[in-house]
Amino acid sequence: MLRARHAMLILVPALFTGAVACVGGDASQDTSDETNEAVEAEMTSAPPMIGTFRNEQSMPGIALLTLKSDLTFHLERAATCDRGPCPRTFENGSYKLGRLGTWNILTLADQRTGRVEQYRYMYGDAILYLAPTVRYVTWWLTLPRSEPAWCAVSNDCNLQGLQTGPCAGQYYCKSGSCNYTCGPVTCEMTDTCPTM
Repeated sequence: MLRARHAMLILVPALFTGAVACVGGDASQDTSDETNEAVEAEMTSAPPMIGTFRNEQSMPGIALLTLKSDLTFHLERAATCDRGPCPRTFENGSYKLGRLGTWNILTLADQRTGRVEQYRYMYGDAILYLAPTVRYVTWWLTLPRSEPAWCAVSNDCNLQGLQTGPCAGQYYCKSGSCNYTCGPVTCEMTDTCPTM
């Protein structure tokens, strides 16, 4: 607790100095500080935080998290093993967004086991940042929005707020990924044609 207070005492003057420097700066100078401030200002707790977020290098940890507009989720955890490819464990369930003090909280409830996990989160610039709610944890997992989006059935695509394609059509699910087609979806596209 004392370390955090000292860190804040060091950080506040630095932020104030940076703000004063930006006010007095020349408009023709580099705008990278302004860009960083804009990204920080864009960080928000409000949806549209729906969609598929991936970090394939997360070993071990959350490799894929899909948040859907019906407040359900799909999560895949990366595992370490002696020989690849390593199998992933997955969870499905419901989620909710809330606040705990000054933190934005994402709560995941696994429908199979009933296990509940909470993460601090930030969302901005199409990136979801997660950190355990455990004290003194300073790392954040970075999960950029992913294309293609994950799905188990075609309705999973509809629940992720995906952008419509360049023509009248619809999303469908094939091999765990959302795909867009112009016109109607056929059984050949989804591999659901009856065999003879």
